[in-house]
Amino acid sequence: MNDPSDDRRHLLKTLTVGGAVLLLPGSVHAQTGSTPAAVKIVPLSGLDKAFSTAEFMFDGTAALLVRLSAPPPDRARALEVKVGGTSVFLTAFTRVCTHLGCTPALPDARTHQMVCPCHGSTYSADGTVVKGPAQRSLSLISMEVRGSDVYAVALAPST
Repeated sequence: MNDPSDDRRHLLKTLTVGGAVLLLPGSVHAQTGSTPAAVKIVPLSGLDKAFSTAEFMFDGTAALLVRLSAPPPDRARALEVKVGGTSVFLTAFTRVCTHLGCTPALPDARTHQMVCPCHGSTYSADGTVVKGPAQRSLSLISMEVRGSDVYAVALAPST
């Protein structure tokens, strides 16, 4: 016959592991396959010059939208929007360092780079890694323009 204390230990272990998985950012979405709700970030008029930024939360994670001065080398990292006949390039990404999960600083006004305060990983204004220890760029967020507003709509697939 089973020892009741073994059953209690098994139940407690299952609840502890299952509860921890539910607390992981994005884990519920990953398990259910659902997409987070679209989030209005900012009106396009709020991004009036190159390197304008807008901080926002997406799927429970700190994120940043940046108006770039030109298309990034990897055009997949930007959304091109026509504003009065002019192309405007926008990018959005999570503010979670891909090294150990700290929050990189906002882009420096002079260099337009973001440095993670934990271990010095450096990212360009489009979220690509410039200097490690991080090996991967910041996770992209797909955007849409609805009317005159920019929305975050999904975490982009990792590349």
